Amino acid sequence: MNTHYEVNTKLKIKIMIVLIIVVICSIVSASLYISEGNIVKKSITDYLPYSQDSSLLFSIDDVKINTINEDGYIEILGWACEEGSDIVRYNCHVALEDVLRDIVYILPTMMIQREDVGAYFKNSGYNDSGFYSKAKTAQMQLDESRLEFVIIYENNDSKIYYHTGVYIENGEMVD
Repeated sequence: MNTHYEVNTKLKIKIMIVLIIVVICSIVSASLYISEGNIVKKSITDYLPYSQDSSLLFSIDDVKINTINEDGYIEILGWACEEGSDIVRYNCHVALEDVLRDIVYILPTMMIQREDVGAYFKNSGYNDSGFYSKAKTAQMQLDESRLEFVIIYENNDSKIYYHTGVYIENGEMVD
């Protein structure tokens, strides 16, 4: 009986170790994907058919900009949801619109759970409204541009190009 118990315990420990390794590898892979920051550069005219007016609720909670060297990055955390519409299919991107050059830099964006948003609006359908984005600043002209944060919201069947009124000018956040 004691030997059987030891075998089960050892097997459980091995399975637990394998599961931990798989979870760690998944987190590292997702982190590497985001940290590489494959920015897509598009013309603003690509988004002309999108709705400019909407009942989009959003918040940009945190922005970190590091432009000290060639490994600089921008990191953005926030949430967006369409008022009265649960999120069934997630496809939301943070972008920076270069106001002077009519270019849109679409940043790699991951969905994150924001149960605080769902709780605040008393709608669990908003729990998937969070986003996290990180990209290398070398792929953009942060020091020479006035960039506005825009949200490209394609959740469910929506197509919204939303101007947030939040800007980066010469690599710094401005009001």
